[in-house]
Amino acid sequence: MVRKNPRADYEVLARFRTGVWAVQPESGQIYVPGERRMLKARENNHGYLTISVPPQSSCYPLSRAVWIGATLTVPVFDDLEVDHINGNIKDNRFKNLRLLTHAGNERCNRKQITFEQAEEIRREYEKGGVTLKELAERFGRGASSVRRIIRGEAFAVKRDKQQPKESRCGHLPDDKQRYGVFKELCLEGKQAETVMNKYRITRETLRSIIEEQSLRAERGKEEPAAGQGTEAEAVV
Repeated sequence: MVRKNPRADYEVLARFRTGVWAVQPESGQIYVPGERRMLKARENNHGYLTISVPPQSSCYPLSRAVWIGATLTVPVFDDLEVDHINGNIKDNRFKNLRLLTHAGNERCNRKQITFEQAEEIRREYEKGGVTLKELAERFGRGASSVRRIIRGEAFAVKRDKQQPKESRCGHLPDDKQRYGVFKELCLEGKQAETVMNKYRITRETLRSIIEEQSLRAERGKEEPAAGQGTEAEAVV
């Protein structure tokens, strides 16, 4: 679910750190110790459970609040979204939550598309005679998704067997280490500085790994299949 108010994350974090709220990771609920009650959640028009975080937001995603409360940190990049691993958007248990890029989240929630199909969409659009709506229907995507593909904002670079970019220490993270970065940061919620120092990578490399691993994420699975690769990089 997309965050709409950047300041709200820090307001939520402050409430957990000061004890105004307490998260219950096993149930995906938030307890208010001072009032001895659970924080009331409401369902929005898209089916997501939301809470009120005055004065910043009256419709803040409960899933994002649970993730922040369980990790006591905010997502390292502002545009990262909290995804429900099993696809049940009302299951806000911490173990069912992870951070993904918008492209990765959209890929999980919609019919999967390959890089070759994205290239075909661009070719068909360049030839003319077809609308965004028609392409969206043909490939089972939303019009906004097709627009991002045509603009090169998604599926922009096809991955090959080139060596990954070196970090500041000359270290080249392999596939296992790259997933380790993603797991520790986006599933376990460890501090970004801790992860970067452990794997000896820069913030730029960290961003690249998150984008890559987000596109490898699958619904209902935490680990990518052995030998699975990503055919495209998305710019989010």
